[in-house]
Amino acid sequence: MIARDLAAAVRVPLGIVGTLDPNLAVLQDLKKLSPELKLVIIDGAVHNSRDPRGAMRNPMFASAIREFIATNRAVLLPNP
Repeated sequence: MIARDLAAAVRVPLGIVGTLDPNLAVLQDLKKLSPELKLVIIDGAVHNSRDPRGAMRNPMFASAIREFIATNRAVLLPNP
């Protein structure tokens, strides 16, 4: 149900999740409902940012966001 609600609400979707994050299954379900979702899965990462294994501490996290913004700049920042 959560994935279905998110699929309806998100216009330009990006999901970043770790393989040890309890939300991984929700994002994988969301990907099935919204194939346009760019899903980045970080091996060994957890949800908690205070944990040294936190997804946000992994260089892949910032890289994925930078790439996503560059790819979707026109949609994210229309008429700058």
